[in-house]
Order: sequence, then structure tokens, then C-alpha cells
Amino acid sequence: VVTRVGDGCEKFNVGDEVIGMMPGCLKNYIISSVNLLHHKPASCSMQVSSTIPVVYCTVEYSLNDLANLKHGETILIHSAAGGVGLTAIQYALRCGARVIATASPGKHEYLHSLGVEYVTTSRDADEFFMHVKAYLGNDRFVDVVLNSLSEAYIPHSMSLLGTGGRFIEIGKRGIWQ
Repeated sequence: VVTRVGDGCEKFNVGDEVIGMMPGCLKNYIISSVNLLHHKPASCSMQVSSTIPVVYCTVEYSLNDLANLKHGETILIHSAAGGVGLTAIQYALRCGARVIATASPGKHEYLHSLGVEYVTTSRDADEFFMHVKAYLGNDRFVDVVLNSLSEAYIPHSMSLLGTGGRFIEIGKRGIWQ
């Protein structure tokens, strides 16, 4: 909650609820640039809103800074119906990338409605691999994998990468060195 504003600050007023991410953001009080803050969405609680900056920073760092995702490339986004996945879809579509995604079956229709080109399961690695390989055909590969799944999903996803492909790991279990 904004307690003071500096001279010339027109973006925020005392009492505004804000979200952001910057050094020291977990302290009780911080001083921040207005460029690092946004108004908290009115429809979200403070608890829900506090997760937004981490999700967006994860996607920006992963797809912009590390993968350098470009127009016309194909990206495979695992667990696409979660917070990072949904934000990655927005980012990829804004870049002009083609999106292939995994999610539980009940979320496939929703992901298609967002503009995801192809959706398959995040519950069975062999089924996922068979479906994506068939969808891509023998001469097409993905340029970027945004991975958060473990076990057989890792080697299967790696094998779908084309020459110069980028594998971005954001998972915490079974990651490769």
C-alpha cells in the first residue's frame, strides 16, 4: 500500500494498492521507482496479486532473456494452464510464435480458445510424445521448450527440439545438469 509519493509522481496516490518486484520487496517498507510498480488488480486479493510479479518475471526472463523467442518460431509450453503457462502463452502469441502446449484434458478447450495451436496431455509422457511427433511430422521440430515437467517428459521434449533449439527448465524435480 502506497504510504508516500515523491515529487512529480502522477501514477500513484497514497493508499493505492500496488504490486511489483524489486530488490528488498519482501521488507515491510521499501522505496521504489514507479516503473517497477503496477496497480493491484481490483478483482484480486492481495495474496493472489502478490504472485503476479514472479510469474511475469519468470516468463520475461525465460522467453525473452534466455530463449530469445522470435516471430514465426514454435514453442512447446508444458503445464500451460498454470500461471506461468498462461502468461507464457500470452507472451508467445504477442511475439508471433506458434504455441504447442500440454495440460490436463479438462483444460484443452480453454487453451485452444486462447489461441494455442495444438494441446496434448501433461499426464502421460509417452502419449504426449506420440501426439506431438505426429502433429509436427518428421520434418518439423520446436524451437523452444518451456519445461516444468519431470521424468520422461524431459528426454521426450529434448528430442522434439530442432537444431539451435532452446530448452528452458523451470521445474524443480528431476532436472538435468
